[in-house]
Amino acid sequence: MSYKKSNKRSCTRVYMKSRNALYTRSKAKDFAWRGRKINPIQKVQPSGRATRTKIYIVLLFSCSLGMLGLFIYQPFFHISEVQVEGIERLTQQEIEQTVYGAMDYRKWFIFPAKSFVFVNTLEIANILNDRFPLNTVTVQKQFPNTLYIQLEERLSTVLYDNGEVYHFMGLTGKIVEPVRKVTDAEWRSKTAVVTSTNELGEEISETKEIGKYHTPDITALEHDIGVYPMIVDIGNDHSGTLEVNTEVMQESYVTQILDWYNILQNTLNIIPAYIDVSSPYRSIIHVKDGPAIYITLPEGDSNAQIERLRTALNEIPSLDQISYIDVRYPGKIYWQ
Repeated sequence: MSYKKSNKRSCTRVYMKSRNALYTRSKAKDFAWRGRKINPIQKVQPSGRATRTKIYIVLLFSCSLGMLGLFIYQPFFHISEVQVEGIERLTQQEIEQTVYGAMDYRKWFIFPAKSFVFVNTLEIANILNDRFPLNTVTVQKQFPNTLYIQLEERLSTVLYDNGEVYHFMGLTGKIVEPVRKVTDAEWRSKTAVVTSTNELGEEISETKEIGKYHTPDITALEHDIGVYPMIVDIGNDHSGTLEVNTEVMQESYVTQILDWYNILQNTLNIIPAYIDVSSPYRSIIHVKDGPAIYITLPEGDSNAQIERLRTALNEIPSLDQISYIDVRYPGKIYWQ
């Protein structure tokens, strides 16, 4: 009996190999391992594209930061021009010095305050209000390097004339400083022909000076000093060059005079030249191209006199035909 060699392998051996292989693969994994689940919505990017995106973001942030730094530190975007509207007695130089001084520092010790980005218009307006006598002030920025300032000045001084020297006077009635002397041309003589008889019985006529009167040269003063309300006060105790802080007038008188100036110019379209208060009960407002206006200051309130003036102006057909309007007396108005 012969036997043939078979190529079949033992089933038991195959089974053992399969079991050992399964055991070997499971040895490297934890018992609780579930495997990574795939999100069906997630879009998988190639690793190279993700890197480029990050680079683009970094470059964009760097460029934005560089542009902002250029905008802050570049002198072209720093305030270098100041335009001012509404100046009367102040000067452009005074305003500019104050504005540039207000911006001469660094915010948070890093950023220049004069940069267009960091200029605080409200802060500059407050500084101007504190520094100068102003009714209103508006500050606006104009790109890239300009400040536009619109202001309205408030009267803080008037011109006081005692017949010998012009002075600046404060609103409290005290002298601030002397300005210049009154010239001889601002005094005029009033003469008259006087007739007399000499020892021989002959009649002699001669011209004599019977008085002198003072007329300020308004045109020259406005050219040299500027436009200020002017008060003429002659014949009182305050003569010559006066010391600073000398009180020459009641504060209430100064307030009334400024009220008259404001009403005449802004409401009645009458331009006052100066007011003569040598006699407070008979103060005279001399106007440009119009009749004089007689008022009284000791009354204390100008409103009633102002209303009488309004009434007179409505009734007078032409101001060219009269020389004065007298509104001093309650219930009565005189003009001639």
